[in-house]
Amino acid sequence: MDTNTNTVVFRMGVSGYEKHYLFTSGQECCDRYFEGVGGCPYETTYDGGYFWSQYEDELPNDQAMPAVYNHTYYPLMERGTCVNGTDYPDWMAIDDNFRRMYIFKDLEGCCAQWFSDFDVQGCVGSVVQGFYDYVPCVENRDDAGCVETSSVTNTTAHQLTMFYPRLGTHTCGNDGDMPSWMLDEDYAEYYLFSTMSQCCAAFGFGCG
Repeated sequence: MDTNTNTVVFRMGVSGYEKHYLFTSGQECCDRYFEGVGGCPYETTYDGGYFWSQYEDELPNDQAMPAVYNHTYYPLMERGTCVNGTDYPDWMAIDDNFRRMYIFKDLEGCCAQWFSDFDVQGCVGSVVQGFYDYVPCVENRDDAGCVETSSVTNTTAHQLTMFYPRLGTHTCGNDGDMPSWMLDEDYAEYYLFSTMSQCCAAFGFGCG
């Protein structure tokens, strides 16, 4: 396929063009653009799983397509589910092997990998919203110039807004009044959390 053809195919898949030019079956394409023409479809091999396939039957053509972002999921073993965020422990991304094992681009993949013997649907239905330390790029738009920029400019200030365990009362709070040692680099990963659900799950607290 030459460069010009590649460019045309790429444009068909972004910025709303997919609703007009991409179909789940060859016959639908033929009926739309080549009705009554012989030899159509030229190829019949199905290749699904594109970004737009989950929306094509749900939205009218004059409605804006939803944006699909480059999200990240990782397992929260204590809760039996996965977290949507980039606030995973550093060790999960220590090398390529660990990243492949623990970091996923979609929730279903994370749940199937880690909780297939437990409760995959329960995992999917109870996903925990974590924190994104960068602004993720949009996947189904022409975002060649997108730069994933960090949203954390002051680490200490950010840590003071996080949830921490109140060990004496078995609760979690985010009032910035955590013991100073929890802010230490060696402890912060284990005692500071982006959401109350993560904090409570990690310490087994029965938070409502």
